[in-house]
Amino acid sequence: MSRPFLNMAARSSATAATASSRIAAAATSGPSRRTIVHSARARLPLSTRVHSPLLSPSLAAVRFYRPGFGQSREERAAAAAEAAELAANPLMRRNHDIPFQTVQLVDPATNKLDEPQSKSSILRNMDFSQEALVVVQADPPIVKIINLEEERHAKREFDARAKLQRKTSMEDKELQVPWNAAPSDMQHKINTARNILEKGDRVHLIFATRSGAGLKNKITEEQRLEIVKNFDVQLGMSAKKWKADDQTRGMWICYWQPLPSIQAEHRTKVVGVESDKKRIRDEKKEARRIKEAERLRKAEERKANGGN
Repeated sequence: MSRPFLNMAARSSATAATASSRIAAAATSGPSRRTIVHSARARLPLSTRVHSPLLSPSLAAVRFYRPGFGQSREERAAAAAEAAELAANPLMRRNHDIPFQTVQLVDPATNKLDEPQSKSSILRNMDFSQEALVVVQADPPIVKIINLEEERHAKREFDARAKLQRKTSMEDKELQVPWNAAPSDMQHKINTARNILEKGDRVHLIFATRSGAGLKNKITEEQRLEIVKNFDVQLGMSAKKWKADDQTRGMWICYWQPLPSIQAEHRTKVVGVESDKKRIRDEKKEARRIKEAERLRKAEERKANGGN
C-alpha cells in the first residue's frame, strides 16, 4: 500500500476518533445528554449497512430497521388503512385495545347491563385463550364477552354460505360461434353451451363470421337460419331464451338460460358436494381430537406411574 494512502487513512482515523470523543463528552453532560447516543448511529440514516472499519466495531455490519421495512408499498398501505380503520371505529377493538376505561358489561346469563365498572377489572377475570372482550356500543361504552370457538364456528358457517351462494349464483358467459365452422366444430359448440347451461349459468351465443374467412367461405342467409335453428332444437330441451335475439352487421346473438328444473338440480348437486366435503373435514377433525385425547391419557398414565 502506498505511503500517501496510509497517511490519508491515518488522518481519517484520527478525525473520526476526535469527533467520537467530543460527542461522547457532550453526551455525559449538559442538556444534550439524553439525545446523543453514538456518533455513527446519530449520523447514519435508517436501514443503512455500516462496513467502515473507522466506526466502532460494535456497529460494524449492523442494519437499522424502520417500521414497515421489507414490505411492499401495497402492504404498507393496507396496514396503514387497517390501523386507521381501527382508530376510527372503536367497535373493532378488542380486549386491552378497547379505548374506554369505564364500561358496562352485558351479563351473559340475563343479557342485561351490569353497573359501570373498569375495563381492567373485567379483563383480569377472563381466559383469553377461550374468550374475548368486544365493544357493542361506543356511546355509552357497552361491552360483552364472547366465546372464541363459537365465533370461529359462526365465521365458518358464514363462509360456507357465501361459498355456496357463489357456486349456485347464475353467471353470464359468452360463446363465440363462427358461421363457417365445420360440422364437428359446430357440434362441439353446442355441447359446450349445454354444459354451461347445466351448471346453472346463462350463455350468450355470438354467431359471427370468422376473421380472414374470405369470400369463398361466405354463407347465405338460409344457411344462417339453419345453424341457429339447430342450436335452438338441441338447447331447447334444457334451456329457454330469456331475451330476444339481436341481429346486427352479420352477427346474431342468442340469449339462453337454464330451465328452473336444471337450476334446482345443479343447486342440489352443489349442496351435496359441499356437504360431503364438510363431513370429511368433521371426520378428520374428530379423529385428531380422539388422537390428542389418547395422547394426553397416556401422558397422564406415565406421570402417575412415575415416568416409567
